[in-house]
Amino acid sequence: MKKKYVETLPVSTIRRGLVDETTSLVYKTWEAGKGRLTKEFLPILPRLVQFDAAYQGCDVPDIIFVGRESLSAKVFGPSMLSEVPTTDMIDAEFRQFVAGAYHSAIDQDTPTLDMISSPLMLPTCDMVWVRYTRLVLPISLNHGSRLLLTHCEPIDLTWKRAHSSFGDPLLYSPRATGPLVSRMEASTNSELSPP
Repeated sequence: MKKKYVETLPVSTIRRGLVDETTSLVYKTWEAGKGRLTKEFLPILPRLVQFDAAYQGCDVPDIIFVGRESLSAKVFGPSMLSEVPTTDMIDAEFRQFVAGAYHSAIDQDTPTLDMISSPLMLPTCDMVWVRYTRLVLPISLNHGSRLLLTHCEPIDLTWKRAHSSFGDPLLYSPRATGPLVSRMEASTNSELSPP
């Protein structure tokens, strides 16, 4: 039994050390570069997903690049690493459920941090219940264009294969731990609803 939610967290959560090391590193790199895409991002780009800084309606912006070590690459596999990744690979209900942070980062030109728990239908007809933290950063390029960089850190993923029952062994592990995860688990364990 799982609960579907998007909880917006204050960015100060990062400064207080309540997130994982990678999320902290990505944010500090953005902050040190004053919101610009600098060479310091190069070592961490494989962990990130880049989005266009424009959107239409309630949908997420177009995907520009998916890093091979990103959560998207782990969940969707090689198809997400194609030359032209597309948001159509992600089911529409999930895209609309998580779109708010992208819109806020673009409209307010400020980072957003949230924790997400939701089912996600994959193109293979399999389903994965994802729970992760997401940092969305607005980035300014030297020629004036903008894009979004996103880092998602998995807390846990539970897979349901199209041909088997829910509760198959986890295919991605270990679970994340830390003060933020402990606090969130305490708040979500009391109100669980079926997927």
